[in-house]
Amino acid sequence: MKLKYIHKVAEKFPYDYEEPPICKVVLWDFSKANENEESRKEAVCLVASISYGNEYCKDPDRLWNLLIERGHESPFEFVRCWDVGDLRNSDYINWEKAIKEFNQDHDSYISSSISINKRFFATFKLKVPIFVARQIQRHRAFSYMEMSRRYVKGNKVKFFCWLGREAIIHPDIRIGSCMMGEMAYEQLITEGWEPEQARAFLPLGLYTQFWMQGDYRAWLNFFIHRLHPEAQEETRLVAKSMWNLLKEHQPEIVKMMADYLDRWVEDCNPIFTPARQKRAEWFKREFLEE
Repeated sequence: MKLKYIHKVAEKFPYDYEEPPICKVVLWDFSKANENEESRKEAVCLVASISYGNEYCKDPDRLWNLLIERGHESPFEFVRCWDVGDLRNSDYINWEKAIKEFNQDHDSYISSSISINKRFFATFKLKVPIFVARQIQRHRAFSYMEMSRRYVKGNKVKFFCWLGREAIIHPDIRIGSCMMGEMAYEQLITEGWEPEQARAFLPLGLYTQFWMQGDYRAWLNFFIHRLHPEAQEETRLVAKSMWNLLKEHQPEIVKMMADYLDRWVEDCNPIFTPARQKRAEWFKREFLEE
């Protein structure tokens, strides 16, 4: 599947102690995902492919039809429409106006849509340990699509385990526990167990892969919590890599976060408790005023 509308922007490896590096954060550009039928199919099938352990989709038409027939709707969330969110913001428009502009000047509409998508939304593909993925996915305002060990066996996507910063300490225990889980999995598969059952014995340190997409408000909340010193180090390092990629390659959304945070605090949002207020002020001081 040759990508025409969606493209990889840049990547970082958060864990400098891994050799070779396994943990990976990749920023993608989905701003053209909703340009036309072809772009929508490309975006949806690219995202859906990860469920089966594939980097790209070999037969988009077949996968597209399969997703529709079986009602697998999660990949379609990655084709964003910008008629959502805070209607006080002049950059958001209603459907009636959007349809009118689309019919009057398609090229201008698409250009505006791309610009708005870059300011409002960001998309990452992550390869992280399962325990880090579960912490990240606690943030429920995002769209996610993860590789499924229900469909993907170890002979297709190899098992890699996170061994920690001090891997030389008790390497027998760390490596041994990972190997035991993998050996149990392979033995059960050999005995006829389905992968969806055998995966129950794989360790939390195993690496997984998933797509993650959200708007600037979701990202702001994510970074406020996951960049904080109290966040677990392994998750914080991943979040820091994501933040640095956005600052370098998608500064539009960083500015949106800064503007929204100022308005959020100024409006005394009722869900902005004293604890959250303190953490937000810390985030603004450390990351938005640097």
